[in-house]
Amino acid sequence: MREVVLFLVVLTGIHVGKASITDNYLFSKLPGEADPQIRSILQLNDGRMAFATESGVDLFDGSRFTHLYKVTGDRYPLSAYDGFHHLYVTHDGRYLWIKNRYELQCVDLETEMFSTDIGRLLNECGVTAKADNLFADSAGKIWIVAGNLLIQPDSKRSIRLDKDNGDLLDLASRHDKLYLFYRSGIVSAENLKTRKELYSIPAYTAEEQPKYEFTSHMVESKDGFYQIRNGNIGGFFLFDPSSQKWTKILESNLRLNTLAIADSVIFISTTTGLIFINPQTYSVSHIPHLRTRTGNLLASELSSIAVDKSGGIWIGTYHRGIFYYNPYLYKHFSLAKSQDERRVSPDLESVFSEDQDGTIRLNRNGRRSKLVLPSDNNPSIKIIDDYDIATSYAGEYGSEASFVSSRGGVFFDEPDFYNIFIPNDSTPKLSSPRKPFLSGILVNAERIEPLKEYSGDVLLRKTLSQTSSIILPYNQNFITFEVTDPDYSIPDPQFFFMLEGIDPDWREASYSEIKDRMLTTSYTAIPPGDYIFRVKLASDDSYPDVSLKITILHPWWATTLAWCIYALLFISGVFAGIKTYVRHAKKTYRSGTKGSKSSITYTSTYRGSRQV
Repeated sequence: MREVVLFLVVLTGIHVGKASITDNYLFSKLPGEADPQIRSILQLNDGRMAFATESGVDLFDGSRFTHLYKVTGDRYPLSAYDGFHHLYVTHDGRYLWIKNRYELQCVDLETEMFSTDIGRLLNECGVTAKADNLFADSAGKIWIVAGNLLIQPDSKRSIRLDKDNGDLLDLASRHDKLYLFYRSGIVSAENLKTRKELYSIPAYTAEEQPKYEFTSHMVESKDGFYQIRNGNIGGFFLFDPSSQKWTKILESNLRLNTLAIADSVIFISTTTGLIFINPQTYSVSHIPHLRTRTGNLLASELSSIAVDKSGGIWIGTYHRGIFYYNPYLYKHFSLAKSQDERRVSPDLESVFSEDQDGTIRLNRNGRRSKLVLPSDNNPSIKIIDDYDIATSYAGEYGSEASFVSSRGGVFFDEPDFYNIFIPNDSTPKLSSPRKPFLSGILVNAERIEPLKEYSGDVLLRKTLSQTSSIILPYNQNFITFEVTDPDYSIPDPQFFFMLEGIDPDWREASYSEIKDRMLTTSYTAIPPGDYIFRVKLASDDSYPDVSLKITILHPWWATTLAWCIYALLFISGVFAGIKTYVRHAKKTYRSGTKGSKSSITYTSTYRGSRQV
């Protein structure tokens, strides 16, 4: 077993002579979250981010949070899980499972409500035995620990667990093989077709087990399976299934909370800052604080970290909320200091200042200089000495450590470098087409929510994003659609939309229709009929759109049935009129006929009498 062991107690995050990879990261705090106590982070199948919090679950759609309170849901006992918050989402994106300290809860993402009967839900998922623990592999398939058996309900597969290795802490499946990570540090590989054990390999000796036996967090990558373990101390390991070997990469007196992997960096959140690891060289950097776009340095326990599909980094803290890093938002520049600049006078005034014309100036230990920021003609950044004593330095000043300019630049004065972040005006190139998210719908200015009655009718049985069509009465025809882009790496998303039946072609959302990355567009006085609202994130036909069918019912007096009744009434009226007319005509005719006969008889009699 190859070992690369580093003790973090000697790491300070300060790198002399050259800028570190840790200098490149500038985090921004997400505003508006309901609960600042973040415990775990996971990206959902629809692109949204899910955050397990102290009070429940926050769902972030790229613009705003939806908070689901766990007190509304059932808590199912898990006798074999003594770890902390862990999130799983099923392969169909329907269920979000949350387990924490002997308890299991579940959110039905179709209704965004906590399940009130976990036992019944597990039974519907094919689990017939009492569950002692629950896992989900990278494909979203659920695995249940029931006694000595590991059961996959969909395939009806069951594998006998080796209880001599202690409780099962994690699992992964790859290429018809199942990898089981036990409390003892042993990984057991099982053939899913033959259900036979292929091998069993320990990550450390039995004597070392107390160091790492309490908690585990495992993440798959192309290199194999990375795992952090905590016991008396923390450890970071890699198991390579191709070579069937373990590598101990890191050992630390810090508690290692969660693990995330980007293309070229491994991140570990800890009780005191963030650890960066190069997966090629296993070199380690540790920063006890995070730079933020407000110019502050965040020193807090980082409870969780996750990397989304676009490479964005999400960090959850125990009491300070959520922070996000996006490599597209800022351009980073690091300027090394001279020896004189490193000897800072304790009486030095603010290092950074800004003139009224936007020029950024430096006080370099008494030397007045200005920064020449990047431009189209000059992509680099320069420091130029400015000895013009007539120059006015009146303007905004920062603290001794940092400064945020009026144009959004963030400047940090650090022991060996000036670290500078300039907003990136260019739009990042998207890696692949993606879908928007139907976030909300308002009818007659009232927000429509799932399973809620409106005038006695339930308009939505599921969340809007899970709904294909909605039927509205004729007088509920003032409709507002809300759409977001879950990909938070795009600071200014574009939206193209149309309401088929009203709009003749696609419309590009105007500036006034987009606020905080959310499209809000309204249609008023929509006539009765069938319509389809469609929206996508680019004019390119390769971008998929999401759609919602809207049916506006006719008023009851204008429905087909009503018109049939009107026709029947009309026909009946005409028929009755004709019948009345005919009856009247016959009566008139008969009356006229009787009168004629009487007159003829009288005349004849008269004339006859006269002749007599």
